[in-house]
Formats: sequence, C-alpha cells, structure tokens
Amino acid sequence: MASEKRKSVDFQHAEDVLLAFLHNEFVNDGEIDFQVHELSKEIVRFAKNVLRVSADELVIKSFVEKRTESVKRGKNPLLPSTISAWMSDEYEITLYRITKLGLRHAQGWSDEYYAKLLNYLSVNENEMSTEADKVPAAGRTVSPTDNQRDEASNALEKFIKEFRQDHHFSNEWAAEKGVLIEALESGKEYLKHKVIDVHIGAMMTIEPLKEIVAKYDQVVVGGTVSAMAQKLIEFLINLFAG
Repeated sequence: MASEKRKSVDFQHAEDVLLAFLHNEFVNDGEIDFQVHELSKEIVRFAKNVLRVSADELVIKSFVEKRTESVKRGKNPLLPSTISAWMSDEYEITLYRITKLGLRHAQGWSDEYYAKLLNYLSVNENEMSTEADKVPAAGRTVSPTDNQRDEASNALEKFIKEFRQDHHFSNEWAAEKGVLIEALESGKEYLKHKVIDVHIGAMMTIEPLKEIVAKYDQVVVGGTVSAMAQKLIEFLINLFAG
C-alpha cells in the first residue's frame, strides 16, 4: 500500500494569516478575544494544532496577548442534578488578543499582501457552518430508528471506555473527568428513548464532549480521545438534526 504523503506546515504564513484575522476583527469592531477552537472555525485551512503553535509564537513576539479567564456554567433545571451541578462549576479558558505592537506590524504590510491574507481566510467559507447552525433549536424532538439508537449507544460506550482508560492529565483532572463520564453514561441511557428532546440530548452528550475536546486542546496532540470526541459530536449533531 502506498504511503500517505507527509504534510508540511508553513508556520510563518500561518502566523501572518492569524494576525491578519485578529487585526481585521479589531479594526472593524468585531470580536477581540478568541479561543483556539474559535479561531479554527474562522481559519479553516489550518489545523487547530498549527493555529495554537502559531498563536503562541505570536505571543513570544509580543504581537498577541495570551490570558486565561474563569467562566462559570449556568445550572439548567431540565437536566439531571449531577449534570446540572457539573455545568455550574467554574473552569478556565485561554484567550488570544492582538496587541498594539501586533496592530502596527499588520498595518506595515502592503495592501496587496493584507488582502491576500484575508482572501485566504474566506476559502470554503460558504461551506462552513457552526455546530449551532446544525443542531435544531431547543424544544425540538427527534425519533431515531432502533438502528440509530443502537449505533449512538455503541459509539458512546466505545468512547467512554477509551476516555476512562486515557491517562492524559492524570490526577489533576480526576474529579471533573469522573463527572463527565457520569454525564455521558446518563446521556447514553437517555438516547435509548424513542423520542428525544434535542436540547436535553445535546446537553447530556455534545456539551460534555465539547468540554473534553477543549481540555485536550491544551496539549499539542490530543490523541485518540480528542479525535473520537470530535467525530462523535458530528455524529450526534446529525442524529439530532433528524
């Protein structure tokens, strides 16, 4: 079997595209603080790992500021108490913001080069959609087939097993990991119902999975668990779309 061609990365180009995006957002009164997963939705031509490394390199050059912020989840009375309690916990997110030096550096580019970088951002833009676009609004219900319910249950069971056995972050994440596993176990049981409330189903499955992906985004290589979680999110989004 022929070997797959090894991918190469032009990190300088990735840094410039990222800085152009942050500059454009800032000068047009758009968002100014971004997490890596948010950047990856806008800059679709680069992998998350590439964007993370590029953002950190821009931090070293003082073109971008990196900071952490504590966020508190809100309780939801519609969810089981264990999951609602998990969602009320505080957690930290990492944000990137362009600095004054970064703004000056981007403004030093020629108009032609700047336009080229922004044009690179728009590639496949019309084909991209957010998870919120794909998931039906709250209050919607779906009725999966027996095969779909079995497939969802098996996929979650396989993921839970892999996640339970993974040793990334070890003891520092033990408590939260246990709650996430319990939430996914509850979600797996909920998806066995013949009629599923989309909002509740998503909160019991997709939200814990997104939390796991965000946690693994803190390391350069998320490994099997992160990849499985992202594929499972896509599967569940399609399931809830009916």
